[in-house]
Amino acid sequence: MPQLLVRPRVNRQLAHSFSYPLTVVQAPMGFGKTTAVREFIRLNRLSPIFLSLMGAGSSPAYCWERITAKVRKEDPELGNQLLSLGFPSDIPQVAKIVELLEDCAFPEPKFLFIDDYQLIDIPQVADLLAAVAGERIPNLHIVLLTREISCLPVEELAQKQLCWVISQEELGFRPEEVESYLQLIHTPLPREEVNRITRWTGGWISGIYLLGRGLQQGIPRQRETLSRLNGSIDKLLELNLYSTYDEKTRRFMEQLSFLDAFTPEQTACVFDDPTAPAFLLSLVQGNAFLSYSRSAEAYQMTDLLREFLQRKARQNGFDPSELYRRMGRWFLARNRRILAYDYLYRAGDIETILETLNRGDYIDVHFAQFPQIHMIFEGLPDDVFFRYPLAALRHIRVKSLTGSLQVRQDMAQLLSRIERHYLQVDMEEERRSCILGEIHNTWVLASFNDSRAMVEHAVKAVSFFRGQYSCLISNETEFTYGANSLLYSYYTRAGSLRDTVDFISKNFHILAQAVEGCGSGSESLILAEYALETGDFESVTINAYKAIYESRLYRQVCIELCAAFTLCRLAIAQGKPAEADRLLTQLSATVEAEHNSVLNTTLTICAAYLDCCLGRLEQVPAWLRERDLGHGSFMYRGLGFHDVAVCFVTMREKRYVQLLVYCDALKRNWESFSCQMGLIYHHIFRAAALSAIYGPDQGAAVLCQALDVAIPDGVVMPFAECAAEVLPLLSHPVVARRYPAEALEAVSSRCRSYLEGLSSQGPKQVRLSERELEILHLLSQSLSHSEIAAQVYISVSTVRYHIKNIYQKLGVNNKVSALTKAREAGLLR
Repeated sequence: MPQLLVRPRVNRQLAHSFSYPLTVVQAPMGFGKTTAVREFIRLNRLSPIFLSLMGAGSSPAYCWERITAKVRKEDPELGNQLLSLGFPSDIPQVAKIVELLEDCAFPEPKFLFIDDYQLIDIPQVADLLAAVAGERIPNLHIVLLTREISCLPVEELAQKQLCWVISQEELGFRPEEVESYLQLIHTPLPREEVNRITRWTGGWISGIYLLGRGLQQGIPRQRETLSRLNGSIDKLLELNLYSTYDEKTRRFMEQLSFLDAFTPEQTACVFDDPTAPAFLLSLVQGNAFLSYSRSAEAYQMTDLLREFLQRKARQNGFDPSELYRRMGRWFLARNRRILAYDYLYRAGDIETILETLNRGDYIDVHFAQFPQIHMIFEGLPDDVFFRYPLAALRHIRVKSLTGSLQVRQDMAQLLSRIERHYLQVDMEEERRSCILGEIHNTWVLASFNDSRAMVEHAVKAVSFFRGQYSCLISNETEFTYGANSLLYSYYTRAGSLRDTVDFISKNFHILAQAVEGCGSGSESLILAEYALETGDFESVTINAYKAIYESRLYRQVCIELCAAFTLCRLAIAQGKPAEADRLLTQLSATVEAEHNSVLNTTLTICAAYLDCCLGRLEQVPAWLRERDLGHGSFMYRGLGFHDVAVCFVTMREKRYVQLLVYCDALKRNWESFSCQMGLIYHHIFRAAALSAIYGPDQGAAVLCQALDVAIPDGVVMPFAECAAEVLPLLSHPVVARRYPAEALEAVSSRCRSYLEGLSSQGPKQVRLSERELEILHLLSQSLSHSEIAAQVYISVSTVRYHIKNIYQKLGVNNKVSALTKAREAGLLR
């Protein structure tokens, strides 16, 4: 093996990583980042988690899977929690991951090294790393090895003393190190030539290595010989490495360069040569560009040599397709589908991918994470398409869940084509019945927010399945698609609310029959939501709790979330904000345990909406206040309920011009789903903005548009929750002349009682998290920050972070005021 030069100077730089939560080692390819770090690990006898992203492409989901697999080996519970939570795509997920790490007790320094970080340098990963660094979790240190960084705010983190940066300049070899290295590889040179090589290579160890190897092979040492190379990497590799091997070895290396990582076992299979493993191991000896990666548990080739050899292979007419095909099938045989699909796609072996997706013995949870699969279906010939019906339906399912309204309509037309084909084709009846059941079960997704069409297709699916369940769709499917309310999703035609509720309450159980309980509790939920929206408060509680208990039979947390949100809104309407907070705290624990990013986002929107009702605007997340939706995780964008929350807080903060702009821009989303509740909110918000800017005449005229929809269906709750803005307009002559006095009084009385309930609540309620309440109680016992940190097993900086949040929510700036106000608010016993 190539000998290593110990460099105390670089090790001293890396030793700073013990003092920082994040360290960034940044330099171009070939500067010895990985080698330096591995030597640092050896010298300090560390047992780190080391992850190389080489060969992972740019798929964050795949990289996350590999990281969690590493964590599981040391902490199975933490690894499984992180895996189920999924790649952090939004702020709630980031917060939960940070909380999980914060709750871990690291008795001694624990390092996570991520090599080739540039492959996943995207905003979501940067947000997570910045958040983890900001918490200063004791003994947790993350080290990134990267060629470049574009998203991670390195300078800002460094200024906050959260990040240590080791640059190319510090990694580059100095003349004395170049001299020592050349002596180590038995190629000593005079200091003048050492200085020249150092200047010419810029301290680049790969170039120094290649020149040293060339000198060993007899390259003349004259200055003009070095100059003639003119900085060409390819020439260096050609002269000092490639040309030193025989023809057989060159061909072997060329083919090897097309594999992202490789084991001796894989080479035997891929090259169909039992001698390949021994050949590989002999090749690794003495070659600094081939090394074993413990994280990948395979050998890898540096990008420098890989790119050079691939160019050589193509010049020699080599086609890697068969190599990719064999590698794909090797991974497929071991059920490692992501890697298998990747290699098979590169090989152009589409049919093997389709065959695996056409099996009915598993639900392909990775299907949505592999975008190339959807490219396969674009323009796929009909005979191939119909040959693999379950694969096609998996594709349609994901497209229906993630696409626009037009995409869903296109998918519905495609399903119609597939159905016609399988009704006519000559095939075994049991197989035909299974396929037709899956077609209609998938059609339920493509028909989303058309309740009658969904039930129609569910009925057909159940009849075709004949007592069996779908193999494509499980009861873990997000039934409410991230909306806070079932009624909100299916109330699509003015004047039809009662009919819609009756239909759903009597028929949605059919949707659960084909998917083992998916959506259980929805029939009771729709009755609870209807009772709330129409002001029939006595009927809300029993139906909401029935929905919760029914949903728990099949772990339908999305249904429980909607039901609990309904109960929270009811509690506020009845003047019981503490009850609303209690329910929301319970709901938070239930939702967070699911580690589902869509549900986390929905929960955040629920909390923001309730805070707007209670006037706690400072607790609404900044990303919602400014409609920065990249921080949320949505399906169908939650049918725009997030925009209801956005407009609500904008209205309450009296940003009326901005509210008017939002209303005009966001109306299209509610209209595209024919969302009547969304349009009622839209008209209320717009009326409030126009009234404030141009006067009550214009506001009253627009409020009539909301009442036109709401009064025939008896909807009152949106007006009550916006009572402060709505009530003055309800008595305006334009409104009074248009509607019967009895109908207006029903809305007005509900608004008045809502305001009375809020005014009777006394001082504005403050909602603290469980951790904040815990720290507040410890603070009241006169404990220091370090003593609090020791009691709850978090860092002192994290304690300070929570105390800052407590002060902000209480509206104070010191401990004495905070404790006084907390006692007044009943937060301290």
